Amino acid sequence: MRRSRRGGRRGSRTGPSGAEREQARADARHAAYRRIADHIPFGQPILVGHDSQRRAERDAERIRSHIGASIEHQERADRVWAAARTAAAAPGSRHNSVTVANRIRAARG
Repeated sequence: MRRSRRGGRRGSRTGPSGAEREQARADARHAAYRRIADHIPFGQPILVGHDSQRRAERDAERIRSHIGASIEHQERADRVWAAARTAAAAPGSRHNSVTVANRIRAARG
């Protein structure tokens, strides 16, 4: 298959649906982190030996997990959007008359 057709297919395959899906996952993980963190006063330490210690440790671990996953999904969404933009722009520059003329000139030596 020609490279220009593959680029077009890739642009539609990795386009908004893939990036939007990753963005939705990032938003969901961020919202989950906020739901947990909203119940903890800012600066509240884990009270060692208190009945709440285990829950506070569990909440802290869940917050770290959600934040890490949110960042990972956001980075994936950014990469997919960049790939879609690149794939969409490739056919336009590939068939640009100036680009084609430069290639012909380079091929002739």
